[in-house]
Amino acid sequence: MVERTLRSAVWVVGCSSTILNEGRRLVPEITCRSSIIYNGVETRPLSTAPMPFDSPRLLCLGRLAPEKGFDLALAAFAGILHLFPQARLVIAGDGPARGELEQQAAKQGITDSVEFTGWVDPEEVLR
Repeated sequence: MVERTLRSAVWVVGCSSTILNEGRRLVPEITCRSSIIYNGVETRPLSTAPMPFDSPRLLCLGRLAPEKGFDLALAAFAGILHLFPQARLVIAGDGPARGELEQQAAKQGITDSVEFTGWVDPEEVLR
């Protein structure tokens, strides 16, 4: 069904090179009629004032799905904690992989250093 849909489309758009390349792998003839349009959030200039916290914080924001790589962020963060034990990881977003990611954090013993905020309204992303 996916291949048939791609073949019948006038133009194909992917939100990342990974997604678009997968479509092009399935149906190579779409290469000349496809492009990437990245997801985006309009931003305002960031303040140069110091951040309101002492320990380093890392933020991962997006739909919690296997293809997004949040599992890799958790695995890497476990290593970061060895060097920076006060570091914190904020995972903002929701999706089908959230339960697995929470289990991964528990198995890695890093749940006290990881915060799952759940879905974030696009209007609240900058905050």
